Amino acid sequence: MYGNEWSGLTYAKRLLEISNEAKNLGYVFDEVHIISLGDQMNGFNSLTTRGGHEVKSLSNKEQFDIYTMARRIFYDDLFMSSISSKYFVHDIENSNHTGNDFSYMANKFLEIYIEAKYPQVKRTSYFMPINHIEYGDHVIGFGHGKDDKLMFKAMPLKLDNRTDLMLMQYFDKQGISSSQRRITMYKGDLHSYGMDKGKFGRYINVPSIMGSNDYSEVNFGHTEPGAILEVFHKTSKMIQHVPLWFG
Repeated sequence: MYGNEWSGLTYAKRLLEISNEAKNLGYVFDEVHIISLGDQMNGFNSLTTRGGHEVKSLSNKEQFDIYTMARRIFYDDLFMSSISSKYFVHDIENSNHTGNDFSYMANKFLEIYIEAKYPQVKRTSYFMPINHIEYGDHVIGFGHGKDDKLMFKAMPLKLDNRTDLMLMQYFDKQGISSSQRRITMYKGDLHSYGMDKGKFGRYINVPSIMGSNDYSEVNFGHTEPGAILEVFHKTSKMIQHVPLWFG
């Protein structure tokens, strides 16, 4: 309805804006974590993972080439900076557009590149609907928001009681209490930005670097392309939250 100009150069340019903003924060970080929340490409053979839903896409080859080219540019710029000596890449591979191993193959190719050029960087693929890492007082959960086949309903834009309870149960089963730790949950899927505070912790819808698509426009109106930087203080509950918006 609103139009969204997009190309491989757009993607690379926006990734570099993220890297530059991270450097401009002026910190030397204990650790830098890059969390990629799935749907890295639009779909294998122009289909979502559940089949029957055709999406307008470039060819598989063109999608692969654009994604891996832009990511290599981004990784080179960030990993050769001096903002940290420890870098981690977390790739969600279970999502409703590029599950079925499409994103896994592209990210495995990038892993070979990273291992050869930046052996100090650790990259991990994730396949569960909800995953998490820990850093000091903080627990950081992440998932796409809709998996390749099992979820009958996507995680919502606004945190509801059902999702709050589900997330509280997930972290409880991991031995993590919201009364003892600061819990954050990042999700993508809806190409929209939002932040809520539930009983389990913080619930953040991360905007899409691409911006709006047909689904988000019809359901939520025009949504801005963006990303999020957050700085976690290891021994306190302090978090610096920096939304980034692309022109």
